[in-house]
Amino acid sequence: MPTPSPLSFSDALQAALSSVRMQVPDCVLVAYCDLQSQLALRHEAEPFAPQEKLDRITREGLVASSLLESAQAALPASAGPRPAAFSIMTWSQTGEVMTITKTAAAPENALLCCALAETDVVALRVAAEAAMQTLEGYV
Repeated sequence: MPTPSPLSFSDALQAALSSVRMQVPDCVLVAYCDLQSQLALRHEAEPFAPQEKLDRITREGLVASSLLESAQAALPASAGPRPAAFSIMTWSQTGEVMTITKTAAAPENALLCCALAETDVVALRVAAEAAMQTLEGYV
């Protein structure tokens, strides 16, 4: 488990959100969410993200995460352990790609990233997973 830096969780979270957006210029929204309560706890967006969009992506993140957990529960033990961080990707009707990134250390929380359809989805996934792993020491 990573050792937390002297930053507060709030500062580390803001740095993680900013890092994803800097690494993936087509990422228009990054939100750290509590999926169970369906709340976006902190976000960074360009342009401004209305509350309706935050509510929608949090609901979509909860549904996608629940589907993945159901599928994983059906896997045999021989499938091996869950990865430390994993991402689910979806595409919206508006043409955006969204990643839902979670860690085993904090399964109730997720980093939701919305990006333009032409974005490098591998770079988005890698940046989101790295951001979540840096926050593990705080949870």
